[in-house]
Amino acid sequence: MAWRDMTEQEATTRPEARLGGALLWMVLAAAVLCTVVVAGSLFAFEQLRQIGIKYMIAVGFAGVWSAVFVVMTLLRLRATPLVASAASSPGSPGDSRRP
Repeated sequence: MAWRDMTEQEATTRPEARLGGALLWMVLAAAVLCTVVVAGSLFAFEQLRQIGIKYMIAVGFAGVWSAVFVVMTLLRLRATPLVASAASSPGSPGDSRRP
């Protein structure tokens, strides 16, 4: 018997295919974070610039990361956990927890 890809209807009936629980809360938190970053950048860019370039880079990274996480999760891409964990993996730039 050969394996086959599930149809869209079969895939949506599986419990792990539904967006719920902790993953739903993570997606909502990331969406709120992205919204706050975009709104802050649009309405208070001068104040953001006055704080400094390092802070602007950090805020921009948080906004881009959260937007990418939300989009990848909603598209159900298999690489989502890997990409999401890459930002905080040991040994990444700026991480003091070297292996």
